[in-house]
Order: sequence, then structure tokens, then C-alpha cells
Amino acid sequence: MELHARLLALVRRSQSTKKLSHKLKHKNLTLDLVTQKVIRSDIEIKLQSKEFKLLEYLLRHKGQLVTRTMLLGNVWDYNFDPQTNVVDVQISRLPG
Repeated sequence: MELHARLLALVRRSQSTKKLSHKLKHKNLTLDLVTQKVIRSDIEIKLQSKEFKLLEYLLRHKGQLVTRTMLLGNVWDYNFDPQTNVVDVQISRLPG
């Protein structure tokens, strides 16, 4: 389990160093990684820290299958499934 946790941490670090741009975009949604602002159709959307991190992770992996375990490990730093609905709650709060 410790090896698995260390490997996940290495993957997370390698992904965070691949920031070629400080903005992530999808259609009319822009996420600014420097200012931590989210703009949708020229309107700023206020997000809490975890909501921002969740949206960032989803935008970085758009078009890919993202599992609950991946979200728990990369957004919440859980290296196990604590049988929580935290992912469901946070996803329901993201702008639709």
C-alpha cells in the first residue's frame, strides 16, 4: 500500500510540472491557475478551494475516464476509499 501511495504521489507531481499554460479552457469556461479564477461567458464563478482543484483535475483529464478513486487520490489526497460521498457532493456544486 505504501508503494502504491508513493507512486500516486510521483504521478501527481509529474502532472503538476506539465503546466505549459496558466489557463485551462473548455468551451466558454476558463480556469486561471495563477489567479485561481473561473470565468464562464465573461462572468466570474466563485469556487471554494476543493471545487477549484476538482475542476482543474477534470479539465486536465477531459475526454478521459476519471474514477472516484482517481479523484479521491488526486484532489483529496486519499490513498484509500473511505466510503465517503465527498466526490458526489463536490461535483454537484460545480457549474453545470
